[in-house]
Amino acid sequence: IGFKIRDNSNYLEAVRGNVSSIFKNRGDPLDISKRPEPITLLETYVPIRSWAPPESKESGPIVGVMETYQDATHLAKEVRAARIRISSISLLGMSILFLSLFVIVKKADRIIQIKTQELTATNKELQELTQALEEKVTKRTEQLIAQAKLASLGTLSAGIAHELNSPLGSIAACTER
Repeated sequence: IGFKIRDNSNYLEAVRGNVSSIFKNRGDPLDISKRPEPITLLETYVPIRSWAPPESKESGPIVGVMETYQDATHLAKEVRAARIRISSISLLGMSILFLSLFVIVKKADRIIQIKTQELTATNKELQELTQALEEKVTKRTEQLIAQAKLASLGTLSAGIAHELNSPLGSIAACTER
């Protein structure tokens, strides 16, 4: 910790006592290494503590930070390949799910159409039955009205016959004497 670094957050994290790592891609135009392809480094900052007696349960104070570099090009390639595999598997899974849902929706649509046709046919039958019943009710009503007229006519005829019969009975009784 002999000098102050203000713009490296990983170093500052190690100064606080935490190990900190970051992947850094090297191989940009300003890189002075002689490697033909860019490399990925795992840059790790480890706090260095002073020695503390074994009976002490705490470690000593931080006296420095060790910065280590490890070639992680192979690991970075594996990570990229794993990302591609995960993306491909996810895309395949989403495609299968989409197709499954599409098939389910199509089947549901067909079932809905069939049920709608059945309901339409049943509704038409009910309308025909309702119309037939209304016609029957109309005929029966007309028959009842005609029967009521005939009954009224019969009652009227009986009344007239009774009224005519009374004087005729008196005339017949008088003529017999």
